[in-house]
Amino acid sequence: MNVQSDVSVKSYYDLLQKVISGTIETHYFYFFGSQQRIKHILTQELKKHIQKLHHQFETILLYGDETSVQDFVQTVEDNGFFSATKMIILRDASLFLLKHANNLQSKKVFVDMSDQNYIIFEDSLDKKAVVKALKKEIAHFALIDDSSIPDKQICRWVRKKFQEFSLNPPAEMIKKCVMENKGDLDKIMDITEKICLENAGIEKPSWEKVFHMYKPSLEEVIFSLSDAIVAGEKEKAFNTLDNLISNGKSYEELFFYLLNQFAFLTEVRFYLSKGLDVFEIGRRMSDYHSYRIKMAVQKLSRVSFEKVKKGYDVLLKIDENRKKGTSLELSDALVLFMETM
Repeated sequence: MNVQSDVSVKSYYDLLQKVISGTIETHYFYFFGSQQRIKHILTQELKKHIQKLHHQFETILLYGDETSVQDFVQTVEDNGFFSATKMIILRDASLFLLKHANNLQSKKVFVDMSDQNYIIFEDSLDKKAVVKALKKEIAHFALIDDSSIPDKQICRWVRKKFQEFSLNPPAEMIKKCVMENKGDLDKIMDITEKICLENAGIEKPSWEKVFHMYKPSLEEVIFSLSDAIVAGEKEKAFNTLDNLISNGKSYEELFFYLLNQFAFLTEVRFYLSKGLDVFEIGRRMSDYHSYRIKMAVQKLSRVSFEKVKKGYDVLLKIDENRKKGTSLELSDALVLFMETM
């Protein structure tokens, strides 16, 4: 393998800039995290980059739970039907890598792979388990797990989508939508596409009314805040908290929402640690909406029970001290809580 590694790149946005400028230094990528839109955008730009360099290439899509070591090796080593250059995408890659770790290591599958290939591994989970099991094998992959994107760039993508439908909403409406759903490109683009489909062909939509329909509820924002805290996405968490406070919510109100949410998350994660699936958890927690449980299961599958329980215990302690009159100001206590999670 002669391709130089570019392991210093951890941000999807930074890698996107390198791909567009043609300055990437590796053919091997591992995309982590739940944000799918940025993965799609980056993959499409990589295809343009490969097309420019090699004129022709094949795209091969594999799935981790269906791929054997032999399948993977054969895909990598076989000459392509139309071109020697291949983009190989392996989704749910951890299911393949962790299951076959010993075999992959003993056969040195990741040594001396052809420089003609571009390989993308994808996972919705955190990278820790894979890196721990196969640190040497994926050392030459660019491990990408930071999905933060500048608001201005997201606004440009949203504006472009509206233009595709010959729609021209006010710039401040787009910016407000991006700010209200900060950091969640998937949700922002889902909202944009729904608005486009519902208003295509309407000469003068009532934009304020249109965007208001998709304004997230307080509960949804709190869920987003708790997700960011649990995932260790501190910048997103603090931005969400600032937005809530600037929109008139009190620290006391937010504290009790977080306390209740962490109680819920701790119970869900406890059942997950016991091997229960989403349907069994839903049966045991029948007082909660099934969709809320499903979303929690997806988020918490990448977070330990100990971390979620720690968060809940800290919030309980803050509440106990608050009632005794011995705590920090609630604003300071919440900030300290978010910093130490």
